[in-house]
Amino acid sequence: MTTGINPGDGTCCYRCAHRTRPGDRYCERCGSALPGMPAPWQPAPVESVSGNGQPYSRNGQPHGNQGPVGPTPGHDGTTRYLCAAAHLDEEFCDKAIAEFLVEPVRAIPPSPGVDSAAVLREAVAAQTRRRIRDRILLALLVVLACANPITAISWTVLVGVAAALQAIGAGLIRHARRDGAQLPATDAGRTRRTVAVLVILAAPALAAPALAVLLQFATSSLDALFGDNADKILFPNTAWPTLLIGGLLLLVLVVDEFTVAKLVASSFRRGSFDPDANKAPSEWERRVRSLGHGSFRAELRRVSSSNESSHAAAGQADVVVYRGSTPFIGAGEQVAHHVMTLPLEPSGDDSDAKPVPISVTDLHRHVAESLAALRSPSSLSPGRRLARLQQREQVLLPADLLLLNRSVQTQPPVLTDLLPDLSRPPLAHLPLGAARALAENPLEWARYYSCFRVESWDRDLTTSCYLHIGTDQRMFYLERTYCILFPVRERYRSIDRPAESPLNTFGRSLVELIVLPASVLARLRSVFRRRKVLSQRAGVLVPDRYGAAESIRELAADTEAHTYFQDADTERYVNIMDRALVRAVGQFLEERGYSVVEFTRMADPVINNFNVQGNVTNSMLGGGNRNVRMNMASVGGTRGAK
Repeated sequence: MTTGINPGDGTCCYRCAHRTRPGDRYCERCGSALPGMPAPWQPAPVESVSGNGQPYSRNGQPHGNQGPVGPTPGHDGTTRYLCAAAHLDEEFCDKAIAEFLVEPVRAIPPSPGVDSAAVLREAVAAQTRRRIRDRILLALLVVLACANPITAISWTVLVGVAAALQAIGAGLIRHARRDGAQLPATDAGRTRRTVAVLVILAAPALAAPALAVLLQFATSSLDALFGDNADKILFPNTAWPTLLIGGLLLLVLVVDEFTVAKLVASSFRRGSFDPDANKAPSEWERRVRSLGHGSFRAELRRVSSSNESSHAAAGQADVVVYRGSTPFIGAGEQVAHHVMTLPLEPSGDDSDAKPVPISVTDLHRHVAESLAALRSPSSLSPGRRLARLQQREQVLLPADLLLLNRSVQTQPPVLTDLLPDLSRPPLAHLPLGAARALAENPLEWARYYSCFRVESWDRDLTTSCYLHIGTDQRMFYLERTYCILFPVRERYRSIDRPAESPLNTFGRSLVELIVLPASVLARLRSVFRRRKVLSQRAGVLVPDRYGAAESIRELAADTEAHTYFQDADTERYVNIMDRALVRAVGQFLEERGYSVVEFTRMADPVINNFNVQGNVTNSMLGGGNRNVRMNMASVGGTRGAK
């Protein structure tokens, strides 16, 4: 800690009234800084917005004619897209429910730019609607198999062979591309059409032998059971039951498709979206969007409470409990990671003066204040997005080590209470004093980071910087990691296009009816799926029950930016924050009497090559094993190169 500080004198903690011991620097119970320590510094607040969309200054008065800084009140495009995605994309819907609503003790990670509770409510309603649809379809298929076995068998064989051929053709195309034979867009489309035609032509020919074998087997079995009546069972004389059941199957699929189309056209359109289903304009919309909520009432309430506590935790640090290898949950793809280690040497200006010892907490505060200066009105960022630069203090720790160390006494001791009850999720926030004590004395399994975040493009593109600092007054360690949360997938944005023709919706239902037998197994899994809670035997703890893997916003994120301007903005904000951060650190070291020659030499190549146009010195690009491109040749190259 900073030298020259008078530690606690045995008085009571101002926050929790716990009696402290002489020499204590932090309260043993709540982790708050004791009298004599530096006054706790608060994160720079995000400027509020006046009724006309202009940012308030610190005295509460609006600035001059600046125009809107962020999304207008009541307008949240990202949440709207994800609510619609729950109805449009079954895979996204099931993943969201499995990640956030199945495990009652799993941590809820930060999710920038989205109302997680609203999206999960829509996901529950969509999954319930699909289960009702699949139950009816499966029941009708069973009736069809009993009423006309030959039709059911023939239909299943034909569709099964066609699906197998299509899968083989798609695999051959992927294999050709993996071998380096990248096809131009026109050639790829021509190849797919050729494969589709071959599938249509080959399916009946390949299905005939299999169908003959199945019919022979069915005939023999029925002869043994029913004798002369076997032919009447296998080949009924009347076709009307088959036509009736086929019509009912088509009706169910048409009703489901038109229900989704109507929801997209009315509830999720720009200007008419309301995340609260109870405020939908019509009764049927309220019913459809509220299906299944009773079964997940407690789970949805927990997510909603987590969102509310995150908004109200301005004076606390976030706790992110993660599983897997990436701790920066909610920030998207890690695109750059820089580590700088250098010796702390006195500057040569005054040989008699001793450098002032470095406090990690003071340096974090200095960097936060320097980056807060970027909020001043200027043309530095399009749409004045830097005016809403957010700063959060976070403690990141893995779930497995949290369980392993939950009973170990730590400094600050409040970390021991992050998981006080195994039947409840970990705490989502810590007092700032405890988090900052961890900044001065980091643990192997728990690290303090300052997170600086810029949300742009209607909260659809988020750039984050994570800063971690360490020193023993002889060596200095600086780690900064940049992450980009890319926009919502393009397929989810189709809700903003003109409504499709009813004939297209009907045609999609007809195609789904034709290939219905190929989806029987998936529909069976949907109907009979149960909440798969990870088992935990007595005395055996399962870390995956407690740690988060990704936020709901990351589940819907694309793998790259969508436009040139978004590419340019990601590089803009990373470069602006990195240059301001490095300048602030250098200024802090210089003011305290340290030489910055080595620091400047190590920092300059990183900044000058941050656009990733050539070789990058002292930096590493990529998240996991895949590169994430940034700007021009990096975040997607020129638009024509994508």
